Amino acid sequence: MNSTRRKISVIIAIVCIATIVVFLVADIIRFTDVSSAIAAILVAGFIGSLVWGFKPQKFDEKLITSEKQEFSTNNIVRSNKVEKQPSKIQHKSVKLRVDEWDEKKLNLKRGAKITGKISSNGFFNVYFLTKSSYQSFKNDYNFNYLEGADEVSHFEPNFVISRSDDYYFVIQNEDKKNIVVNVELYSN
Repeated sequence: MNSTRRKISVIIAIVCIATIVVFLVADIIRFTDVSSAIAAILVAGFIGSLVWGFKPQKFDEKLITSEKQEFSTNNIVRSNKVEKQPSKIQHKSVKLRVDEWDEKKLNLKRGAKITGKISSNGFFNVYFLTKSSYQSFKNDYNFNYLEGADEVSHFEPNFVISRSDDYYFVIQNEDKKNIVVNVELYSN
């Protein structure tokens, strides 16, 4: 639509210029009030048509709405599944003393994808645990984790929950000094 509008404005501008040239050559425009008015109208038409054709177009609300719907449909629906925007599970800084740990209980649904970034000025262990593994961890028994790492200063979880249940996110200081751990966790 915008290119059509520009073409029309250029055509109108050419017609106005051609009319001015013809009037000048035919000596129709003289320095009288009427001829000056005609010349001013033609020049205004020339300028107005160019401004009209090349000014930013105001969008119709219906057009905007349909384009937004089309954009969101194309970007969100993939292979017949609707993707949700990630929701924040946790975003905080945790201060941990030597041999101290912090946990957060997470109620997660099957198919939830856990992503994020965990970093520190020291070394830490990070675990995503089931309820039973969390109990083993608390009692200092052997345990298995869904996702995690030992003695890292940076970790980026990226895994999918296999069944709906309560899970635990645990950060444990593994350094010989107090540390601060920055946590950003998302679920979608």
